[in-house]
Amino acid sequence: MMKLIVDENLLSFKVLEQKYSIMFVNLAARLQILEAYDTELAESRDKKHYRGKGKRKPVSKRYMAK
Repeated sequence: MMKLIVDENLLSFKVLEQKYSIMFVNLAARLQILEAYDTELAESRDKKHYRGKGKRKPVSKRYMAK
């Protein structure tokens, strides 16, 4: 698909790269905000009522059929 876009001169590769770069920088900023909210909520929760499991690394398990 990207080769088709670049070959047909719809977008230059440089412009496409800049747009994706901006998109990923914005995504990273949003993730940092969410992590800050998560930390704030963990510190302010009722520790007698809600159990904290701490921060864990996310795991993705995907099974493919043979």
